[in-house]
Amino acid sequence: MGRHCGYLALVSGLASGADWLFIPESPPEDGWEDLMCERLGETRSRGSRLNIIIIAEGAIDRSGKPISSNYVKDLVVKRLGFDTRVTVLGHVQRGGTPSAFDRVLSSKMGMEAVMALLEATPDTPACVVSLSGNQSVRLPLMECVQVTKDVQKAMDEKRFEEAIQLRGRSFENNWNIYKLLAHQKPAQEKSPFSMAILNVGAPAAGMNAAVRSAVRIGICQGHTIYVVSDGFEGLAKGQIREVGWHDVAGWLGRGGSMLGTKRTLPKTCMEKIVENVRKFNIQGLLVIGGFEAYEGVLQLVEARGQYEELCIIMCVIPATISNNVPGTDFSLGSDTAVNAAMESCDRIKQSASGTKRRVFIVETMGGYCGYLSTVTGIAVGADAAYVYEDPFTIHDLKANVEHLTDKMKTDIQRGLVLRVNGISDLEPLRQCQNLSELYLRKNNIASLNELFFLKNLPRLRVLWLSENPCCGSDPHRYRMTVLRNLPSLQKLDNQAVTEEELSQALVDGEEITAPPARGSVENGCPESTGSSAAESTTETASELLNLSLEETNKIREELGMKPVPRDKFSSFSPRETDCNRKNRNNVLNAILLLVKELDAEGLEMVQQAVGRRLQAFRKKELQEE
Repeated sequence: MGRHCGYLALVSGLASGADWLFIPESPPEDGWEDLMCERLGETRSRGSRLNIIIIAEGAIDRSGKPISSNYVKDLVVKRLGFDTRVTVLGHVQRGGTPSAFDRVLSSKMGMEAVMALLEATPDTPACVVSLSGNQSVRLPLMECVQVTKDVQKAMDEKRFEEAIQLRGRSFENNWNIYKLLAHQKPAQEKSPFSMAILNVGAPAAGMNAAVRSAVRIGICQGHTIYVVSDGFEGLAKGQIREVGWHDVAGWLGRGGSMLGTKRTLPKTCMEKIVENVRKFNIQGLLVIGGFEAYEGVLQLVEARGQYEELCIIMCVIPATISNNVPGTDFSLGSDTAVNAAMESCDRIKQSASGTKRRVFIVETMGGYCGYLSTVTGIAVGADAAYVYEDPFTIHDLKANVEHLTDKMKTDIQRGLVLRVNGISDLEPLRQCQNLSELYLRKNNIASLNELFFLKNLPRLRVLWLSENPCCGSDPHRYRMTVLRNLPSLQKLDNQAVTEEELSQALVDGEEITAPPARGSVENGCPESTGSSAAESTTETASELLNLSLEETNKIREELGMKPVPRDKFSSFSPRETDCNRKNRNNVLNAILLLVKELDAEGLEMVQQAVGRRLQAFRKKELQEE
């Protein structure tokens, strides 16, 4: 499609490595039929099993006569006898899920358009929000319309080179690159220059396309082109071979690294690298990769004073999915990585929309660079994106959780968070009454006393707390303590909770009755000794449990129970209570008071907990007997 603009056909041809391309801005020269069939025949004679010809809507020849797909098909069948099929994409191109680039571009342009409207006055000329140099810009509407008219006028007057220039620098560059890479043109003279190409670091989508492009451009200039397998290590071992034009055919759309790539740096094998540079008379080095490529070339440059052979031309093409290298807005592989993350998030959201309300947390790669998280977050409409460059606290997390809670109250069936780790305090979560699943793995939670803030979350059923400092060195004690304090959990650290564990937790686990005293953690378990901690615990317990005799009897009367005689009432004594031993009467009174406030679901939970507690006591008595 594209009407009278060849953009779609041009970019598709460049991306797919099409053998022939027809666009309205640059009609083929007279006699193109013979030339096209000759080139198609040459590719087949060299072993190619297929050919791709792309025809833009509105394609014409030099006389203005339309070139149709059926005409080209009949021509190929008649002259070459190749089995040929025609596929008219048509409106299929309008469908499908937007790519990450289109989604981010839409967000950028939408924001810029709103800003333009807010800043405009009644006298401000109408503008068009455009993209130039990866930045949103505003251009006068009438100027844009005039350029469009000029393109059509140039085409009507057969000034095709001018028409391509009027399409813009990007269009012109794409057209020139396609012409260079599509067909081999004999070099005017053989050059004495030789160049080696290698991939370094982790594989990234686009590495093979970059090698293909460099090889073919070098051959067009008459240079000798070598490719090196396995990065600098291969250069040291002599894994070097000369390549020709057709050796890189089909590399354009392949992922990974056809040459192989390793993270080995030159300093580990400098002598052998120098020896092979001398042996193959390498005069230029093209390194494709991420930080390892930068560092490797830097090491070679620094060694020039010691080795004359390294005083050669060196160049780096940034290629890393993290997009975290200096000197470029985009590195090879980053867009593919964003699209992979975006498509995964789309599938997660689609799955979530048909299930119960749920929050999904997606962790991306990128090391200390938040590019993937940020751009993916924009593309999928994430509720939050946490990145290394923008430090966040537990209070930020609390705000996001509250935002998700508000969403869950509506018809929205899901929540999505992209995160990095660093949580150390759970106090802000104590108000999240609708929280049912909490994933805190690999954070910075130092004390199991932080569980105090989760004890009053009635819907919490799933907790992932492993790989935190609070887990300590005794996994059994850790698990029992968590389950004793959060008996409603159905899954802990990705393991289902059993009835036997809950019963055992009442015996082996430690009861947490107070919030953590910051800095008082030993082996990840709650501190139960020490005067300051005991006094703090006593004061907290006193505030919660020290009820008067009159209040106690009033509660018992409302519950249909007999009053307690004054001589049997045990008052609260700080000396008799610590974090593991509480005054029986006061605890009982507090429980009775809380029972009054519970609904049916809460009472059922209490009933189950009491049953498990009694079962544990009976089991213990039988063991003692």
